[in-house]
Amino acid sequence: MISVILTTYERRELVARALASVFAQITAAGEVIVVDDGSTDGTAEFLRHQPIQLLRVPHSGNPAVARNAGLDRARGDLIAFLDSDDTLRPNALKDLSAALQAHRAAGFAYGAYEPDPGPRLAVPPVADIFDRLLES
Repeated sequence: MISVILTTYERRELVARALASVFAQITAAGEVIVVDDGSTDGTAEFLRHQPIQLLRVPHSGNPAVARNAGLDRARGDLIAFLDSDDTLRPNALKDLSAALQAHRAAGFAYGAYEPDPGPRLAVPPVADIFDRLLES
């Protein structure tokens, strides 16, 4: 089973698009956990009507806190993280799962990032943040 953990904060206008990309490929055996980091813009109210597990945490400003809260709740053998301002490419979950099945010694798999051709929403980080993704 795959658990998709989607983290969000004040993303009411974007979270529906992220969820749609997950729902397009998650199977009935999978689970979708959305961790709301204390949003006040109506995000939680929108999420209450979605077929997900909603977990609300007090706002910390640290995405790793929300990711770890979702990880504590997850029951899947495979975990996929997604931020609410991102979308999964078609077949991303199937492709990542297949990569892990084909290379059983691998501890994780990840996909490439493709920038949205639209206007920039944030400045890219100036440092490698991979090691800090789950720090809290």
